This record gives sequence, structure tokens and C-alpha cells, in this order.
Amino acid sequence: MARGALYYAIITSDKNYGTATYYLDLAETPDGEWLEGDRNYRITVPANVPVRDFWSITTYDLETAPYLRGIEPSTIDPNMAVVFKNDDGSVDIYFGPTAPAGKESNWLPTDPDRRFFLLTQFHGPEPSLLDSSFELNDMERMD
Repeated sequence: MARGALYYAIITSDKNYGTATYYLDLAETPDGEWLEGDRNYRITVPANVPVRDFWSITTYDLETAPYLRGIEPSTIDPNMAVVFKNDDGSVDIYFGPTAPAGKESNWLPTDPDRRFFLLTQFHGPEPSLLDSSFELNDMERMD
């Protein structure tokens, strides 16, 4: 799991007690470099993420923490009709100022003038997500 990752869970409400969303925050590469909007990256989300509902990844501005303004889309989840899944069920997600050729459906654009971070949300986490038996792959720099 990449350096600089933070973990926390939030219980949604008393009405839905027992459901939660588990968050993983990622702002650095495994080498400790900030995620820069002018660079290209890839993360592969393994198949069979241990969640009852679904997972998603959203890009945010590192300085101000809102969504990257004026940049769409800012979120990908495996239930989106356009998202391409690999033969093994994993999903490659690309980040950068321009989409890699042929990978547009799995690309989240970044602002080349800003650092960014990712928030991965696991909706309805299963125990293996919380006991460290599941690991999300590290972010890979592509350039």
C-alpha cells in the first residue's frame, strides 16, 4: 500500500446502523512523490474488492480539498457502463492531463497546474477490507 495513505471509516446513520463507507486517501507515489497534475499515473484496482455495495475513486485538489474544478469526470466506479474491466476483473484507472490512447473510459483528468489526491471509497466494506488481508495496489507513474 502506498506511503502517505490514511484510513478511516464513517458510520452512515442510526437508521442504517452496520453500514459504513471506508475511505483510503492517497496523495503520494510509493517513492514519496506528490501526485502532480502534469504527470501520468495508473492504479489497478484488483478484482473482487471486498465490499457489499461498490467502490469508487475520486480526484481532489491537494491544496484546497474540493473536487478538481472544471474537470470532468472526477469519479470512476466499476458500475459505470463505460468503465472497461480487464479479463481478470481488475480495473486499470489512469490519471493525468490527457487520456492515454484507447483508455478514455478509465481516465480521470487532472489539472496540469495543481497537485491532486485520491479518495477511494469502499461502500459496505467486508471484514477482509479492514483486517489487512486485502490490499489496494500502489499508484504507478507512467511517464
